[in-house]
Order: sequence, then structure tokens, then C-alpha cells
Amino acid sequence: MNPATVFALAPDSLRFDSAARGFRQIEDWLRSPALDLAAVGEADSAGVALLLALQRHARQHQKTLTLLNPPPQLLGLLRFFGVAELLGFTAQP
Repeated sequence: MNPATVFALAPDSLRFDSAARGFRQIEDWLRSPALDLAAVGEADSAGVALLLALQRHARQHQKTLTLLNPPPQLLGLLRFFGVAELLGFTAQP
């Protein structure tokens, strides 16, 4: 994938205290077909909800969203909530 088409999320993007800002930026984030999650330091249930909302919004607008490089903590959280496959990750490591 062309690096110019990948949007990198900030380290605090997927936490409760910053997820509301992400919900307001959904349109901006979806201008890119891929989000790089590598820099995400911590995530919580609000971040999981934000990723699910991004995926739902993309599908509603006939867009494909690819999530790249999930850190282990985030991937573990997605698996715990049973949504890893919905976001394009395998359910088991």
C-alpha cells in the first residue's frame, strides 16, 4: 500500500479521554483507505467502539477500510471483546 494513502493514528487516539475527538474526525480519517495503528500506545473500550464505528461508517459509504499494525495490547482487547474478525484480524494469534 502506498504510504501516502495511510493515515497514522496518534498514540492516544483510542482511549476514553480522546475517543470523542476521533468520533468527530471520522470523515477525515476515512479519506485514507488504511489506518496505521502501530503508534497506538493504549486502547480501551472507547477505542474499540471508535474502530467499530469507523468500520461501520466506511461500509455505509461503500468504502473499504484496512487497519494496519495493531499493537499486541489492542489486538488482545479486540479479541477479548470478540470483534477482531469484524475489523479484519484473525480471532486467534
